[in-house]
Amino acid sequence: MTPTKFEEYSLQLLREQFYGAENLKIEHNVIEKAIDGNYQIDGIITFTQGGFNFKILVECKHYRSSISREKITVLYDKLRALNAHKGIFISSSNYQKGAIQYATEHKISLVQLVPANTNKPLLRLNKIVNHISFYNNGEPYIGVLQSFDTSLHIETLQSPNKILNQIITKENSF
Repeated sequence: MTPTKFEEYSLQLLREQFYGAENLKIEHNVIEKAIDGNYQIDGIITFTQGGFNFKILVECKHYRSSISREKITVLYDKLRALNAHKGIFISSSNYQKGAIQYATEHKISLVQLVPANTNKPLLRLNKIVNHISFYNNGEPYIGVLQSFDTSLHIETLQSPNKILNQIITKENSF
């Protein structure tokens, strides 16, 4: 899968996660202007919820090597410069521990797309995670949402609106 196709697939997965959101708009490969310059964004999601307008930036990386903290800090800088409410980082590879901790502290959702329809276990922070079903109705990948507080938490994005519900809950407010 090419990097562009990976971005398009990732944004389609997110479209399902924001199903039913009012005034939903998802754009791919956008150049946004800010006071300090222009920023290229893989995806921008805008929607209205409860009378409030939300703007979410999406960064997609189709990498073989793990995602470092530095990649997450670049997304966070874009969030601040463009006055976005939240960031979502989607990768085909795993995340380093520092990246997961930084993302959790800065309310950036981390999603790893893993091959669907497989029984292959995930390797996360040197731990094998094999209690997740990776079936996704014939689609090539399934999203796995990751977060970290005192331990690693993972959940699959097999049902719609998990990310939307996370965004609008008081616990994960901006």
